[in-house]
Formats: sequence, C-alpha cells, structure tokens
Amino acid sequence: MNNKSDGEILNEVMQELGITNASHFARELGYANGSAISNILRGESGKYISEKLITKITNRYPLVEEFYLRKGEGSVLKEKVSLESHSINDSNYTLNDLPTLIAELIKEQKRTNELLSEFVNKN
Repeated sequence: MNNKSDGEILNEVMQELGITNASHFARELGYANGSAISNILRGESGKYISEKLITKITNRYPLVEEFYLRKGEGSVLKEKVSLESHSINDSNYTLNDLPTLIAELIKEQKRTNELLSEFVNKN
C-alpha cells in the first residue's frame, strides 16, 4: 500500500525526468503557467493528479509509468529496453545509426528509380 501524496509522486517523476522547475514542466505539458503543477507539489487541498494530467504526462513522456502516476508504486520509468547491435549484411549497426541508414536507403532508392526510369524510356 502506498502512502505517497500526489505531490510526492509528481516530484519523483520530475526528478527522474531531470526537471527541477514546475513552470517548465507545466509548459512542456501544455499549460500556460506552472500553477497546476505547483499546486499539486505543494499539496493544496483539492489538487491532485487527474486523468487529464496523467494523459498529458504519458503522452509527452512515454517512458513515465502510468501505474506509478496512479498509485505511486513500482518504478517511475518504464524499463529501458536494451538494444544490442545486430548484424545486417555482416555489419554492426546500432539504433543511433538508424537515421543515417534510412537516409542512405532513400538515396539508393532514388538512384534505383532513376536507373529504372532510364531503362524504361530506352525500351
């Protein structure tokens, strides 16, 4: 059973995300000012983590565990999936290489399309 207040839960989420400013966090979630977040952090009466706030947080920060926001139990963040290097055509690529690989594939595809177009036009 959890005894954490909504303010404590929200504070721990912010800490895990490396956010130290309630106003900044609120703006990241689409609020005009930080009062919505600050009121919860201060434990003001009637201020709590609402369904709307849970949705805003999990949409903006998908690694935040929804169950933690609701119950204050378990891990604040979802388990990180470790992506190991995988062999593609005898070369090792990591997730960080993905944008470059995609750009290269697009470039190759464009060149292939040009060659096919030339071939079709000649015949």
